[in-house]
Amino acid sequence: MEAAIEGDGSSIVRSALRGDERRMLLGALGPAPAAGRRGMLGTPLVAATARSPRLLDLVRPHVDGEPFPVRAIEFDKPPGANWLFPWHQDLTIAVRSRAEVPGFGPWSTRRASRTSSPRSSCGGGC
Repeated sequence: MEAAIEGDGSSIVRSALRGDERRMLLGALGPAPAAGRRGMLGTPLVAATARSPRLLDLVRPHVDGEPFPVRAIEFDKPPGANWLFPWHQDLTIAVRSRAEVPGFGPWSTRRASRTSSPRSSCGGGC
């Protein structure tokens, strides 16, 4: 995981949730409307899972300070789906307020949310 984080800025942890946890989440949420749902941290079971010590322990070694979830989005892309967008990694982060931090920018506001991107995601020329 460490090499993937350092090289790609992300890592897939296939065992992050146990099978019973996945089944409980899927059962509680039911089928996703269309392609998915935004704002899932407003769902108590999703919020509790995202804030679980086990998931936060996966993140702690890679951040300064205490990690906390800022966004949860459910996607449901069945193998036969033909979406306009291929797989991609969102590189923006939602923030409470604008702060000039070296290595982050440009800034944008979308749906009343402020976001910023790490400069490395756009070759430093954003």
